[in-house]
Amino acid sequence: NKACGGLYLGVVKCIKWWQRVRSEEVPKPKGYPLEHLVGLHCPDGIASHAEGVTLTLEAIRDVYAAYPIIGGKPVLPDHGVPTHDVLARVTAEEFKCFHSAVAEAAGIAREALDEPDADKSAALWQTLFGSRFPTPPAVKAMGGFTPPTESARPKPTRYA
Repeated sequence: NKACGGLYLGVVKCIKWWQRVRSEEVPKPKGYPLEHLVGLHCPDGIASHAEGVTLTLEAIRDVYAAYPIIGGKPVLPDHGVPTHDVLARVTAEEFKCFHSAVAEAAGIAREALDEPDADKSAALWQTLFGSRFPTPPAVKAMGGFTPPTESARPKPTRYA
């Protein structure tokens, strides 16, 4: 988490949420196996959750591209018990389905990350994360300034 500027846990949560939204069509991997994949492929030094999600999905797509073609699945040794495969309960067919969903999601995430228009970008993120993903606030015609929605609440120790 430190190597990712404190953003790693958020990236894990985002990708687990994406999997949860897609769980009917992509039931596995989930839980720790999914966290393990993210841990292996989330790069250090990311600047945002969006960048972390995009780069992680792209890495999973690229690193495991051959497995669906050959009808196999990777063996991922557990960090604590290297003889234990964290993907042992995932079949080759389930991994193929998962990889296909990751490849599609990676393309959408890249498009959303690169989109300069906040509304279009948010709409793309919503295709990945569902309607609970927030839309950007409407920007008033005030030079891009968005007025605050509530009063500031300084911390009690601020003026001590």
